[in-house]
Amino acid sequence: MRSPPFKVRDRPVDISGLTQLVELVHSEGALQSRAMAILNKLAIYGDEVALTAYAGSKAALELLVRQLRGQPDEQAVALSAISKLSAVQNARQLFVAAGGLEVMVAIAQKVPADATHILDNLAVIMSNFALPPHTEAAATAGAV
Repeated sequence: MRSPPFKVRDRPVDISGLTQLVELVHSEGALQSRAMAILNKLAIYGDEVALTAYAGSKAALELLVRQLRGQPDEQAVALSAISKLSAVQNARQLFVAAGGLEVMVAIAQKVPADATHILDNLAVIMSNFALPPHTEAAATAGAV
Protein backbone atom coordinates (compact mmCIF):
# COMPACT_ATOMS: atom_id res chain seq x y z
CA MET A 1 0.00 0.00 0.00
CA ARG A 2 1.37 3.40 -0.97
CA SER A 3 1.82 6.09 1.62
CA PRO A 4 -0.53 9.04 1.28
CA PRO A 5 1.03 12.15 -0.24
CA PHE A 6 1.73 15.19 1.87
CA LYS A 7 2.01 18.73 0.57
CA VAL A 8 5.15 20.76 0.16
CA ARG A 9 4.36 24.20 -1.14
CA ASP A 10 0.91 23.08 -2.33
CA ARG A 11 2.31 20.15 -4.30
CA PRO A 12 1.73 16.58 -3.15
CA VAL A 13 4.89 14.63 -2.39
CA ASP A 14 4.82 10.87 -1.99
CA ILE A 15 6.44 10.02 1.37
CA SER A 16 7.03 6.40 0.44
CA GLY A 17 10.27 7.48 -1.24
CA LEU A 18 11.64 9.44 1.73
CA THR A 19 13.26 6.41 3.31
CA GLN A 20 14.99 5.56 0.05
CA LEU A 21 16.02 9.19 -0.38
CA VAL A 22 17.61 9.22 3.08
CA GLU A 23 19.43 5.98 2.19
CA LEU A 24 20.94 7.70 -0.88
CA VAL A 25 22.89 9.91 1.53
CA HIS A 26 25.20 6.88 1.94
CA SER A 27 26.05 7.13 -1.78
CA GLU A 28 29.00 9.00 -3.22
CA GLY A 29 29.36 11.94 -5.58
CA ALA A 30 26.50 13.45 -7.53
CA LEU A 31 23.88 11.03 -6.22
CA GLN A 32 24.70 11.94 -2.62
CA SER A 33 24.72 15.65 -3.45
CA ARG A 34 21.34 15.44 -5.17
CA ALA A 35 19.80 13.47 -2.30
CA MET A 36 21.04 16.06 0.20
CA ALA A 37 19.75 18.92 -1.95
CA ILE A 38 16.28 17.36 -2.02
CA LEU A 39 16.32 16.60 1.71
CA ASN A 40 17.43 20.15 2.47
CA LYS A 41 14.59 21.58 0.38
CA LEU A 42 12.06 19.35 2.10
CA ALA A 43 13.44 20.36 5.51
CA ILE A 44 13.38 24.05 4.62
CA TYR A 45 9.69 23.75 3.69
CA GLY A 46 9.20 22.42 7.21
CA ASP A 47 6.97 19.43 6.56
CA GLU A 48 6.82 17.33 9.73
CA VAL A 49 6.96 13.97 7.94
CA ALA A 50 10.00 14.99 5.90
CA LEU A 51 11.72 16.46 8.95
CA THR A 52 11.17 13.26 10.92
CA ALA A 53 12.62 11.12 8.12
CA TYR A 54 15.62 13.44 7.74
CA ALA A 55 16.15 13.72 11.50
CA GLY A 56 16.29 9.95 11.84
CA SER A 57 19.35 9.61 9.62
CA LYS A 58 22.72 9.84 11.34
CA ALA A 59 24.45 9.90 7.94
CA ALA A 60 22.28 12.78 6.72
CA LEU A 61 22.97 14.85 9.84
CA GLU A 62 26.70 14.15 9.62
CA LEU A 63 26.69 15.25 5.99
CA LEU A 64 24.77 18.36 6.97
CA VAL A 65 27.53 19.21 9.45
CA ARG A 66 30.07 18.72 6.64
CA GLN A 67 28.05 21.16 4.53
CA LEU A 68 28.34 23.68 7.35
CA ARG A 69 32.11 23.43 6.99
CA GLY A 70 31.81 24.11 3.25
CA GLN A 71 31.47 27.20 1.12
CA PRO A 72 29.15 30.07 2.15
CA ASP A 73 26.38 28.97 -0.25
CA GLU A 74 26.47 25.44 1.20
CA GLN A 75 26.43 26.89 4.71
CA ALA A 76 23.40 29.06 3.97
CA VAL A 77 21.34 26.12 2.69
CA ALA A 78 22.47 23.91 5.57
CA LEU A 79 21.59 26.61 8.12
CA SER A 80 18.11 26.97 6.64
CA ALA A 81 17.57 23.21 6.89
CA ILE A 82 18.98 23.03 10.42
CA SER A 83 16.74 25.88 11.56
CA LYS A 84 13.80 23.55 10.87
CA LEU A 85 15.50 20.27 11.87
CA SER A 86 16.61 21.64 15.23
CA ALA A 87 12.98 21.59 16.35
CA VAL A 88 13.12 17.76 16.22
CA GLN A 89 14.65 16.16 19.34
CA ASN A 90 16.31 13.26 17.50
CA ALA A 91 17.92 15.67 15.03
CA ARG A 92 19.34 17.74 17.89
CA GLN A 93 20.90 14.64 19.45
CA LEU A 94 22.49 13.53 16.17
CA PHE A 95 23.63 17.08 15.40
CA VAL A 96 25.38 17.37 18.77
CA ALA A 97 26.99 13.95 18.31
CA ALA A 98 28.27 14.99 14.87
CA GLY A 99 29.99 18.08 16.32
CA GLY A 100 27.49 20.45 14.75
CA LEU A 101 27.28 22.87 17.66
CA GLU A 102 30.98 23.66 17.52
CA VAL A 103 30.71 24.36 13.78
CA MET A 104 27.66 26.57 14.39
CA VAL A 105 29.50 28.64 16.98
CA ALA A 106 32.46 29.07 14.60
CA ILE A 107 30.08 30.28 11.87
CA ALA A 108 28.28 32.63 14.28
CA GLN A 109 31.58 34.25 15.24
CA LYS A 110 32.35 35.11 11.60
CA VAL A 111 28.94 36.19 10.28
CA PRO A 112 28.82 39.80 9.09
CA ALA A 113 26.22 41.97 10.84
CA ASP A 114 24.35 42.57 7.58
CA ALA A 115 23.78 38.83 6.93
CA THR A 116 20.37 38.95 8.59
CA HIS A 117 19.01 35.71 7.10
CA ILE A 118 21.98 33.74 8.43
CA LEU A 119 21.77 35.47 11.80
CA ASP A 120 18.04 34.74 12.01
CA ASN A 121 18.66 31.04 11.29
CA LEU A 122 21.45 30.92 13.85
CA ALA A 123 19.19 32.50 16.48
CA VAL A 124 16.46 29.90 15.88
CA ILE A 125 18.95 27.04 15.97
CA MET A 126 20.75 28.20 19.09
CA SER A 127 17.46 28.79 20.92
CA ASN A 128 16.45 25.18 20.18
CA PHE A 129 19.72 23.96 21.70
CA ALA A 130 19.47 26.25 24.74
CA LEU A 131 16.92 23.95 26.37
CA PRO A 132 17.65 20.70 28.22
CA PRO A 133 19.03 18.18 27.50
CA HIS A 134 21.38 20.16 25.24
CA THR A 135 22.13 23.12 27.52
CA GLU A 136 25.48 21.74 28.62
CA ALA A 137 26.52 20.80 25.08
CA ALA A 138 25.62 24.32 23.89
CA ALA A 139 27.65 25.88 26.71
CA THR A 140 30.63 23.61 26.05
CA ALA A 141 30.53 24.55 22.35
CA GLY A 142 30.64 28.22 23.31
CA ALA A 143 27.07 29.06 22.33
CA VAL A 144 26.35 30.79 25.63
